[in-house]
Amino acid sequence: MKVGSLSELRSVLQEKIDVALLTDTAETVTDVMLEHIVSDVYEEYIPTTYKRRYNNGGLADPDNIITYLDEYGRLYVEQFTLGDKYYKMGDYILISRNYGKPIADIIETGEGYDIVSPGARPFLHNTHEDLRKNKQHVSALKKGLKKQGLEVK
Repeated sequence: MKVGSLSELRSVLQEKIDVALLTDTAETVTDVMLEHIVSDVYEEYIPTTYKRRYNNGGLADPDNIITYLDEYGRLYVEQFTLGDKYYKMGDYILISRNYGKPIADIIETGEGYDIVSPGARPFLHNTHEDLRKNKQHVSALKKGLKKQGLEVK
C-alpha cells in the first residue's frame, strides 16, 4: 500500500487501529469481564430473593456489554444490564426499585440493593486490574493489527 502524505498514513493507521480495537481487543476485554462476572459475582453469592438471568438478559449476557470508540479513539467496554422487575421477599413478590436501571454499579459497590446487600463484588475493578496486570488487551490489539497485514512487535 502506498500513501501520499503523512496525513494519509496517519488516517490509514488509525483506521486499522480502530478496527483492531473494535474487534479483537473488544472481544478480549469482554471475555475477561465475563470471567470476572462468573468468579467475582456469581460464585461469590447465591441469591434467595431473586432468580439470576445469567446469559439470558443478565450480567453474563454478552448482549449487555457494549463496546465503542470515543472521539479520541479510546475503546470503551461497558456493562449495562438493567434491573429485573421483580424480587421475592418471603411469600411476597415485589417490584424492584432498580427495575429498568443499570445494576453494574450496585453489584460493584454493594450499595443500592432492594434487599440486604451481599456486599461489594467489584467485577469491573477486577477486570481492569486483570487487564492492567496481564495485558491481554495489548496482545489482542497486536493480533488485530497483524490480521490486517501490519508487522507488529
